[in-house]
Amino acid sequence: MQFVPGYARDFKRLVLEGAIDCAIVLEEPFPSKTLAVEKLRDEEILILAAPKHRLASASGITAQDLVGEAVLLKALGCSYRNHFERQIFAAGAHAGSGLEFQTVETIKRCVEVGLGVAPLPRMAVEEDLRTGRIVSLPWKGEPIRISTFLVWNPQRHLGSAESAFLQHVRRMIRGD
Repeated sequence: MQFVPGYARDFKRLVLEGAIDCAIVLEEPFPSKTLAVEKLRDEEILILAAPKHRLASASGITAQDLVGEAVLLKALGCSYRNHFERQIFAAGAHAGSGLEFQTVETIKRCVEVGLGVAPLPRMAVEEDLRTGRIVSLPWKGEPIRISTFLVWNPQRHLGSAESAFLQHVRRMIRGD
């Protein structure tokens, strides 16, 4: 068993090719005629900043408030980045410089030291919010949500160990 970060499109391809048995992906809802796709839960995407950031004390922020801001983003192809950027562009706003990073942890540390704001999943920043290292900005736009999906190839036989593992994953992620 391996837990590796990557892109949903790559994991879906690997499942189809039989290179991996299943994948857990953060993604917007997607239909599939070839994969079994089970939604496990919704994930809220928060807009984050350092506690001393100029927007940290705002009663609410919109896409227009991000004009000129440095926005720290996951690399191109990240589903929540795509959703966030569509909202910003639809509002006619264009943030300032965009910096791309490969890992959520790097983005969190850069936000913490005040290098910019960032959209990240709540589940990835709960500890940072609790300790006050970063703050969630009160987003007034359309809520930014993606979902956690369990994906597997229904044409492949899953043994009892794999099936038990998938059941465990379902319980853990759903909180059953």
